[in-house]
Amino acid sequence: MTDRPLSLKKKIARFLNEKLTPSGYASRDQFEEILLEVGRTLSLDELLVTCPRKISSALHLSSFHILLREDSDYVPQGTARDLTSGFIFPASSATILRLKRERRPSPFTKQTPDAWQLLASSHEIAALDALGAQLLIPFEGRTGLRGFATLAKPEGKHFLRHELRFLRELSQQMGRGLETARHVKSLSEEAVRRAKVNRELDLAREVQERLLPQSLPTVPGIDSAATYKSADEVGGDYYDLFITWKGLLCCVVADVSGKGIASALLMATLRASLRSLMINHREDPVTAVIEDLNRLLYEASSASRYATLVFFVYDPSAQTLTYVNAGHNPPLLLSDSQVTRLECGGPVLGLLPDATYEEQTLAFNPGDTLTIYTDGITEAINSRGAEWEEQGLLAAVLKQNSPSAAAAVQDILFSLHAFASGTPQVDDMTLLVLRRT
Repeated sequence: MTDRPLSLKKKIARFLNEKLTPSGYASRDQFEEILLEVGRTLSLDELLVTCPRKISSALHLSSFHILLREDSDYVPQGTARDLTSGFIFPASSATILRLKRERRPSPFTKQTPDAWQLLASSHEIAALDALGAQLLIPFEGRTGLRGFATLAKPEGKHFLRHELRFLRELSQQMGRGLETARHVKSLSEEAVRRAKVNRELDLAREVQERLLPQSLPTVPGIDSAATYKSADEVGGDYYDLFITWKGLLCCVVADVSGKGIASALLMATLRASLRSLMINHREDPVTAVIEDLNRLLYEASSASRYATLVFFVYDPSAQTLTYVNAGHNPPLLLSDSQVTRLECGGPVLGLLPDATYEEQTLAFNPGDTLTIYTDGITEAINSRGAEWEEQGLLAAVLKQNSPSAAAAVQDILFSLHAFASGTPQVDDMTLLVLRRT
């Protein structure tokens, strides 16, 4: 018949009954309580503060200092930092090698030094002396030496045999306890970090949702529709339509680099700046607006942040479209069954402070359709990893015969989804259609 494994409490009781000498029986309950507490606590602070305080009281210690492993070094904790003047014990130091080899309490005395002390550096000896060390206790865990403690008794007092046996058992409990507590702390910190990231994502999502138009403006002779789908919780695409004081319809589609709160804030800057510039530059050409926008974005963002953008201004009186393409995917203008790629412009926004741009003005006649999109549309993939590409979008634009802009958007998406066949996409998708009625 196989014996049942002993519980932690029974193991400790057996240890105390077998190992303690009669002179130690007076402290048996105290020792048992300490070992149980060390074995059960999941708090790193308790292991570093509360438990040492109880151990010091039980053994009548004059000092108890803990050093923990951080990467490959062993670093003093708490008040021990000041006593050692910031000295840390490298893994290759004689002190650490001794503790790893012996795995049991090791005495430290300058009067009759052991062999390992003769190999120790002067900085090690000075640090141990500053800590008032008389005894070094290793904290051995499942993954090696997790740390160690220096202990001392008042002058003239010595560690008794039963106390050394207790400390030997304590060193194992502390090693495993420190491992567990460090793991619990790491999980807790990761939970806090994830909560912070989630809060940032929620904020970025809220910012983004407020930036996208809740309804599209009404302009005589123009039918418009748009769709946006983020690949992640917070995307980098942005579109906007608004009307200036002169009745001009402004239309913009952009793709901001990166994801998350930083991209959402850059998107907010882009939107607010463009709207403000269009109000103030009442008679200036579209290129002047985009050049000012580029300078503002360059000054407001880091070197790794930029945006591709295409900006259209429709003049109802002249029935024309004036546009600038700043490094964006060329929009497609369908007129009399012919498609024109609109590429006139310049570099992406935010990278070069003095970039210059060109604009182009086109007739926008009844029946014409303008399709603006981001690269998530043309870079959509199927199960084989093949991309839809511009040719796929172009074919969808040419074959559509939709009665409205909204129907045109749905027809294009239907063709895209038929190609992708349910394959998850990795980039945001924005599609905007303007049609002259």
